[in-house]
Amino acid sequence: GDIDWIEVVGSEDAEVHMKTGSTFLVSGYSNDVGNEITVKDPAMGPIELAWRKIEKIEFMETPSSVDPDAYRIRGKVISDAGDFEGYIQWDKEECLSSDKLDGDSEDGRVSVMMGAIKAIERRSRNSSRVELKDGRKLNLSGTNDVNGSIRGIMVEDKRYGRVTIPWVAFERAEFYDKGDSGPGYKDYKPKGRLEGTVRSLDGDEFSGLIVFDLDESEDWEILNGDRFDVEYDIPFELIESVRPRSSNSSTVVLRSGEDIRLEDSQDISDRNDGVLIFKDKDDDDPVMLEWDDIEELKFKK
Repeated sequence: GDIDWIEVVGSEDAEVHMKTGSTFLVSGYSNDVGNEITVKDPAMGPIELAWRKIEKIEFMETPSSVDPDAYRIRGKVISDAGDFEGYIQWDKEECLSSDKLDGDSEDGRVSVMMGAIKAIERRSRNSSRVELKDGRKLNLSGTNDVNGSIRGIMVEDKRYGRVTIPWVAFERAEFYDKGDSGPGYKDYKPKGRLEGTVRSLDGDEFSGLIVFDLDESEDWEILNGDRFDVEYDIPFELIESVRPRSSNSSTVVLRSGEDIRLEDSQDISDRNDGVLIFKDKDDDDPVMLEWDDIEELKFKK
């Protein structure tokens, strides 16, 4: 939703143009770049376009006349780290009511549409109990959809952005009966530059435009960190301040008033490459602070 358009510039390369006017050159890393793109043409049906055949991808609002084939699954995930609620990506992949959960039952391999599932509960490292909306219950094992080899359970919780819950912390997921497609394209408004005040351990304060970890400079970008085995991906627009607490952790205060202590990522540990502070957009001599010299970063709303 934050992207305006994408220009293909190589076999695994693209220029991503944001609604803010910023442009980023991206390459490889995932199949988001370089893979086939599907266009669901209303007259011709699904059309697969090879990446090398594409010049430009321009995003726009979905017409109200479109009737989706499925809806995004939503629900609540209960974990050792607390409860999270929102849109769900099971095994970092299944996110639509038409997607299928695979597993072995006592009668053989089954594939169940996610929209038919009421709840999934961890039974052990190697199996799950699946409750269907029609009342049936299945004990499933044998695939990474239902055991400890799962890649994680993602939840788009509006409090935090996105969290990824590993099997070791997962207890139960409860799915809602109805879903939708989420916010429309026009609901994603252009974000601003990161701006605020950085206070050093010596008591000096520097205010202006901020480049965090020498690479994040806009509100839509993400701060990463772990808490109780759960991985948090928090957009900077939700963050009020960051306070380093040890070589491996920081306290992140959200605009909601909640504060959480995150650890084990470059963004919030002494692996952070430091912070640049520009007085304004024309400043060509920014202040550079090493992470170990920072007491607090407070972002302007």
